[in-house]
Amino acid sequence: MLLELRTQFTDAGLKDDLPAEALDGFKRRLAKPPAKPVGGYSNGELDRLTAAARADTARIVRRLRAGEDLLRRYREDPGQLGGEDLRRGKTLDLMADSGVVPEPAQRRQERLGQRVAFASELFLTWKDLAPLVALLMIVTERNGESIKELPVKHRLLEDRAVELSLVKRRRGTKRWFETVTWEIGAKNRQLHTPGGLYLLLLELTARGRAFCGASTAFAIWRNNLDGTAGIEEHWAPFEADLGYGSAMKMSGWGGGGGPPPFLGECPPAAGEPPPPPPPPRARRPQKH
Repeated sequence: MLLELRTQFTDAGLKDDLPAEALDGFKRRLAKPPAKPVGGYSNGELDRLTAAARADTARIVRRLRAGEDLLRRYREDPGQLGGEDLRRGKTLDLMADSGVVPEPAQRRQERLGQRVAFASELFLTWKDLAPLVALLMIVTERNGESIKELPVKHRLLEDRAVELSLVKRRRGTKRWFETVTWEIGAKNRQLHTPGGLYLLLLELTARGRAFCGASTAFAIWRNNLDGTAGIEEHWAPFEADLGYGSAMKMSGWGGGGGPPPFLGECPPAAGEPPPPPPPPRARRPQKH
């Protein structure tokens, strides 16, 4: 019966009159198997992708928390810090107050790299987006567009779950929202639960969002290449345009511009058959 209804609702004269929520329910409950095999990750590739995204996200968390810890120690008692930590603490204090990343008196190429290094101690940068977005998509099982538009506004449910409203995009002008409840889990499981990872993202972007006034979760510091530096370098890229996701360079993440090393170049996961050998190359006929 439901299959017959879905067939009728695909008629051009009827589908525009059907609420988007109902049509989406039919599609999800009665999804047709694809007529042809579609590309995707093998189980082993997905496992390696997940492990790589989780490891890189963990490194980002350690980096920013280390910067916050040094800033805290500098503000509490700068006299307890050594020479290099004292210098870094002073720089972090200035950035935290003003949002402005300093420009060292060096050659332009060196200056750009040094400014990124300074900013990376307190703020997310372009290179951080790919692993964060990838891990959020995997853990929440949501598509990239929904992840890019994650809101800041949310509600905690007894510290066990977080409730928020997701944007769900549809073809044409249809655009509606879905309220979801995500498990938070234990502190040491933040990288494994959707609610824990969402709250962790808000922690990592808190300073940047304060400077650019973002209402969505993602905010980064971008190194302006036109020579202007200031608070405007804090930016919510996906509020401006979801298409800015192409600048994340997902295909080159961790791969130096080529395929990421965790796809196809690692040994197969446990229980996964090894890849077939490449076909033999055709031999050129010899000239006589």
